[in-house]
Amino acid sequence: METKRPTGVLIIIPALLAAHVFGAIALLTRWREIQTNHPRLTDDVFPLAAFLIFFSMTGLIATWYWKRWGPVCVTAAYVLVLLFDAYFGIYHHMYVATGAIMLYWTVVWPIRKQLR
Repeated sequence: METKRPTGVLIIIPALLAAHVFGAIALLTRWREIQTNHPRLTDDVFPLAAFLIFFSMTGLIATWYWKRWGPVCVTAAYVLVLLFDAYFGIYHHMYVATGAIMLYWTVVWPIRKQLR
């Protein structure tokens, strides 16, 4: 029998997943524009950027399915994204990512003992 998800989890996890999907679409369709705005980004960095989105989405999906390693994955992805953003000068995304991880932990912290 599956544990009932709290309302916050029902809202925040799908919202964060949707944001990641939109981010992945932007990465795929607007990579040249992103490179223009952030000159340190090269074509060699594209796979790393795509991996970071995938890694974070994996953690979100794992959390949705009550996996204990989900929050670890999301938090590790957050730290890597901050390092990526700082190195490449994508400072506005650092604020977005920080807000997202704060929302995530606001809803996940109360259910952390239910993860298996």
